[in-house]
Amino acid sequence: MSTSPVSPFSVPVLLRRALALTPVIPRRALGLTPVIPYEPMKRPGNFEHFRWVGDKRSQIVYDVDAITDPEPINELMEAGTFICFGPDTLAEARNRGYRPFNGTGHD
Repeated sequence: MSTSPVSPFSVPVLLRRALALTPVIPRRALGLTPVIPYEPMKRPGNFEHFRWVGDKRSQIVYDVDAITDPEPINELMEAGTFICFGPDTLAEARNRGYRPFNGTGHD
């Protein structure tokens, strides 16, 4: 039994091409993700120009702009075991072995 070559105009090929050209619409724009209003935390004094601050003890990185409870950041500043990253991105923090804070305290 021989298999015939796949035509570039077959339905699966055309469907894949159409899906590849379809723009991705963010969930928030479609109204699928609820927008929860919150006041962003004020950045710590020495880190006012940094978004990502890491904890050297637990290798957890915090997004200061997205965190709703300032207690972990305040505790980190008191302990003095913090680090910032250059460039100030999550990718750089992960490159150094830090995991993002998931908000539960059980990281």
